[in-house]
Amino acid sequence: MAFFIDLIPETGTFSDPSIEKSMSLFYSAIKSDTQTNLDERLQKLVMRIKHADAKIQSGKRIRRFSEVLSLGQFGAGSIGLAIAEIFETKSASPICEALFISRFITQTAINADRYPNLIPEDILQTYAVDRAELNSEKAFPVYDYLFNRAEQMIKFVPPHLCLNTPDNLAIYLLRHRLLTQKQISKLSGRNPLGCGVRLTFLEHSSLVLRTRRIFNVWSKTP
Repeated sequence: MAFFIDLIPETGTFSDPSIEKSMSLFYSAIKSDTQTNLDERLQKLVMRIKHADAKIQSGKRIRRFSEVLSLGQFGAGSIGLAIAEIFETKSASPICEALFISRFITQTAINADRYPNLIPEDILQTYAVDRAELNSEKAFPVYDYLFNRAEQMIKFVPPHLCLNTPDNLAIYLLRHRLLTQKQISKLSGRNPLGCGVRLTFLEHSSLVLRTRRIFNVWSKTP
């Protein structure tokens, strides 16, 4: 479950105690095999995530990129839908889903050494790359393809979020939109499995400040 656990907001991300409590229950339900006090809608999303994770952990090779999208929708996309559900903001559902699918595709490339089975065979064949070559320069076009597709998903996340979206959620979505774009920009044309490709503390801090500046501008827009 580690692949999807890493995508779930950390404890303390949202200042609203009721939201934090619901997120904690959602997190526990994903990690546990026992039933929790989640409502039916969230419980269904948890089952979708577990189903996607079971397929990842099975080690079965992905044949087509469309399967990556399906996994992303069932797993990561369901996390996004759950967050919108917890915030009771249905209008944000497609935005949350698209953002998390984009993050999933990005993480698929970054974690290719741990989950080589997730790199689709049709893309490997297109660029004449063998799985044993995923850590070589020959695989760069494969990763760039994945990053380009992740960037396309980001376009479904509008740069100006709906002002009716709760502040906590709007700030979170904006920060992770910028974070994912920064990751894609930094990793394009490089080996995402190598050292020095992760965002630094200063880069993270800069994104937090940029998020706050942009949000402050939005909040003052009539």
